[in-house]
Amino acid sequence: MNKNIVEIENLSFNYSAKKPFLYDNFNLKFKKNKITAIIGDSGSGKSTIGKLMCGILKPFSGNIKYF
Repeated sequence: MNKNIVEIENLSFNYSAKKPFLYDNFNLKFKKNKITAIIGDSGSGKSTIGKLMCGILKPFSGNIKYF
């Protein structure tokens, strides 16, 4: 039985082809019954991860899996 509830695998994302990737081959696992905090400076991509997970934004490549 998988103990992860969300897995982000090799995710790459950028807002514009003219800018470098905000995320490049990014991986993250949210574990069942564990609290995970996403912290960082303003503009570091915290809200972008949430928007990618909700489907508001689409990644350039990679997978977001929900269990």
